[in-house]
Amino acid sequence: MVPSPRLRVAPCAARTLRRRAHSTVLAAAALAIGTAVVALGAGMATALPPADCGQFSMRICGKCIKRSAFDPTETLQELERGAKQAGWPAPAVVRGGCVRACQWPPNVELVYGGNNMAIVVDGMSDKELHFKSFVEVDTEGEATRAFGLASQLMVKRCEFQIQVDRSSGDSLGIQVGMQDGATLLVEAIAEGAVERWNEQHPGEAVVPGDRIVEVNGVRTLDDMLNECKKQELLDLSVRRR
Repeated sequence: MVPSPRLRVAPCAARTLRRRAHSTVLAAAALAIGTAVVALGAGMATALPPADCGQFSMRICGKCIKRSAFDPTETLQELERGAKQAGWPAPAVVRGGCVRACQWPPNVELVYGGNNMAIVVDGMSDKELHFKSFVEVDTEGEATRAFGLASQLMVKRCEFQIQVDRSSGDSLGIQVGMQDGATLLVEAIAEGAVERWNEQHPGEAVVPGDRIVEVNGVRTLDDMLNECKKQELLDLSVRRR
């Protein structure tokens, strides 16, 4: 097959086009993840314990990259950086081995844990369900779709909701760090409302290393801090990392 001719673009113009494209991709991914959060709602319950958000990764088949005109690595990495900066769950983007769907490159797997267990994701096509992998990730749009679906699953599996009562004047009882500028990292737990929740709900206990990502429906850092000061019922979304 004779490759089609490509339009040559000046380096500076190419960089500008890439930045614009990445901004569009990030916006689309944020919309997909945000839609999942709204759909889940504050009252979401799960029978499974929270998963460790840091154990998820998207593995791009290295062999597929050599056989495809499009490499989704840069797009997925840009999405990963943007999601983390915004405080959203983001799988690590890495290179991996073949998933045996070589006729539909590039392939991208969502895997979990040290044994790289392939994860089936809601929204996959029948072909993708068969191979337990996103297939034909051959455009920025397809890469955005795969990342958005993976992040939606991570919201479901890594985040859990708790409700603590400060109406009697109790302290929240946690020491937090704000190094990432987007979430409240739980560094220590003392006497207070969160400790009382832990005693009453051991299966959904908050532990050091967890991150508070939403308080009373808001997700920006300043707004979460303001909500935490209120002496009332507080609905917290907590992410396990």
